[in-house]
Amino acid sequence: MPFIFPLNDTPEIPYWVLFQAAEYNVLAVNRTRSAVSSRAFDYIQLPLPLDINIKTEHTFSEGVNPVGPILSAAGEANSPGGREGLLKRAFLDPILANFEALSSTSTIRRFTNLTEMSLVGEARREFIFKYTMVPKDFNESSAIGDICEAFRVASYPEATQIPERVFPPPLWRLQIIGQGNSEYLTRQWLGDPLVCVLVGVGINKIPFGEETPAKFFQDGTPIATSLSLTFKEFEQGTYKNGSVFSKSEISAGI
Repeated sequence: MPFIFPLNDTPEIPYWVLFQAAEYNVLAVNRTRSAVSSRAFDYIQLPLPLDINIKTEHTFSEGVNPVGPILSAAGEANSPGGREGLLKRAFLDPILANFEALSSTSTIRRFTNLTEMSLVGEARREFIFKYTMVPKDFNESSAIGDICEAFRVASYPEATQIPERVFPPPLWRLQIIGQGNSEYLTRQWLGDPLVCVLVGVGINKIPFGEETPAKFFQDGTPIATSLSLTFKEFEQGTYKNGSVFSKSEISAGI
């Protein structure tokens, strides 16, 4: 079901954030960004926020990955030269390095820490959107309420026929649409987010606090609503051909 705010004066807004939600699925082909768009049951369109700050932070560990080959089938497959290259790196190179150390002078630099930075986990970026929505009429006030409720409900897991079991929460795709190519705009403004999950929804029906007395429409809907959304990438990304793809998209052959 589509939800859009504001309802009027849309030509004055050059760029929009498009939020699309689809049911969770275990198949890689259904967990791609294009599949989420094609399977979407919710379509929410809001203006591009004024504050966008995206941080990509990978996790590394120091001291747990000593330099040196691992004698295994995987080590052989990843070693240049195959089995001969692996055995050379594992046995011959350390012996030669030891002789070199014995004969070296003080002009040769030696490092005391022979460990490498070990990648623990690729970044799972967070995308935070904050809005203060002030309706111009009753219809827009109702639309704001529907949008907040749609986000809140779609953050929960889905019930099944068995009370003790649930399906995971929906998957989301975030896009920028407006004047220009959507793929280019999404990459420029948001860094091309992978498929996300909605991990946080904050709703404040009286965002102006005590400075402004609370005022409502006749049916009780508020005259202003503050909405905060926190999305987090569902899967870790992998670099390929100048772009970042999730493991599901790699498996699906994208």
